[in-house]
Amino acid sequence: TISIERTASREIGQFQSWAVQCGVQAENGFCLVQDTIDGNEDWRASTNTGAKEGTRVLSVPNEMILSSARIAQEFQSYAEPSFRILSGKGLEKFKPHFYLFLKLVMEFERGIESPYYPWMAALPRKWNTAVSMDEFCLSCLPPFIRSLGM
Repeated sequence: TISIERTASREIGQFQSWAVQCGVQAENGFCLVQDTIDGNEDWRASTNTGAKEGTRVLSVPNEMILSSARIAQEFQSYAEPSFRILSGKGLEKFKPHFYLFLKLVMEFERGIESPYYPWMAALPRKWNTAVSMDEFCLSCLPPFIRSLGM
């Protein structure tokens, strides 16, 4: 299985090997760089050649891209009962999001048997952005920013 603990290490080496085997091609000095942020290991995309704006740095084969249209073809009859519920609530616009969510949950459930396992095992578990903050954190943020004089 994939650990979702915030302290779980990201399996970047396995991810890079998987990406190359799937046909991903790095260009113009693209690389993944390890950093330590707030005492924790982290990774970032970078280029070691200073590529110009608009320069392609990564080529990803179309068949690797998780698109809601492709997933819809795969899960059409499987997801139909859920879409009746969405439609009943006036939420049809979320069908593409639901397809992506469903695919990720199903692949996560498959664990190591999933062809996406190396990618999922490389994803970050800890986020330091407002998107990942709970209600308490968000209630503290505006007063903190105000106290900084921003």
